[in-house]
Amino acid sequence: MISEPELVDGTGVLSFSIKTEFIVKVNVVAAFGQRAPNLSYLQKMRAVHEEITEYLRRFGVKMNEYRAYEGDLRSWVVERGSAVNINDVDDVDNGSEEWGFFEVRLGTPVFPYYRASFFDIDRVLTLIKDEYTTTINKSCAMTVYVGHIAEEPYSQSYQSCGFSLPAVQTLLQFAWKYEAQINAMHPEHRIWGNPRCLPPSKMLEYMRSRTIMDSIWACNDVNSLHRLWEGGLSAEQIRNEVAAYSIRGLTRTASPNIHNGTIRFGQHQASLEYDVVKNWVWFIGSLVQVSVERGPCGIPLTLMGLGGYASQVTLDEVSPLQFIQEIAMKDQYWYYKENLADDYGDVF
Repeated sequence: MISEPELVDGTGVLSFSIKTEFIVKVNVVAAFGQRAPNLSYLQKMRAVHEEITEYLRRFGVKMNEYRAYEGDLRSWVVERGSAVNINDVDDVDNGSEEWGFFEVRLGTPVFPYYRASFFDIDRVLTLIKDEYTTTINKSCAMTVYVGHIAEEPYSQSYQSCGFSLPAVQTLLQFAWKYEAQINAMHPEHRIWGNPRCLPPSKMLEYMRSRTIMDSIWACNDVNSLHRLWEGGLSAEQIRNEVAAYSIRGLTRTASPNIHNGTIRFGQHQASLEYDVVKNWVWFIGSLVQVSVERGPCGIPLTLMGLGGYASQVTLDEVSPLQFIQEIAMKDQYWYYKENLADDYGDVF
């Protein structure tokens, strides 16, 4: 098992930011009074978002202004979700005129990959759960953006400076090669039949599987790698960010609203539970760190599986726990061992 994914190289540290979606239940009569019937859903939702922003600010949480055009990367943000279905809520008050359900996407600041960074996340998630009645359904997602920033105290900006091409190629090879093992860490609705979360095999089904690994390595720049990785998607799918893992933020077509210089991990189910959030974020940080360290060497031969470059590694060859043991830290191994052991067996 590797050490903490802190130092990328001599130029800085790995960084991450998280956006997790949920639904808030609000008594609209108490919140809006006689104005409630005259307000649209969007007006009520904006008021709810502004109230959450002010609530967190009262507890000393550094918050961006609601709907700020250019937010501070070192501050939290409350915004509208991307594709949250507020009608699919299992609540006895769903449909009542007295109660309303409003989508929320809570975004963290950009944090360096240090253990201390997670203390603030734990605190804010606790504040949300203590104050609000929340629901998370299948449409709610948790997206993590992993980047590379200058090491403090030399950092002048929390904007990611991106990754080398070999590191990104190795990461995408891992994502495709070990898709089954990573999928096992997610509920089924975040894997198959979800048009908002396409796994690598679905994205690359336009290619022959035996050519995928070599094709990834043959790309001579990040833009061509992005075209290969998302080449089977329509323009609308690319705009809607349906890829479970995306490198669009590393390309010349990136823009501030898609987190320049970062790799997007969008497969995880949303959660407000600290242990769930922490262990997934640490796992993908470890995966990125391994990819950066391997660089032009690619995936180690010991992890290539029986099919070599030609096929994905099956669960019969390597269990999810074995893969986590190779990639992540002890904390993640023991956490996922407790959650996956019933389905995939013990690994020691």
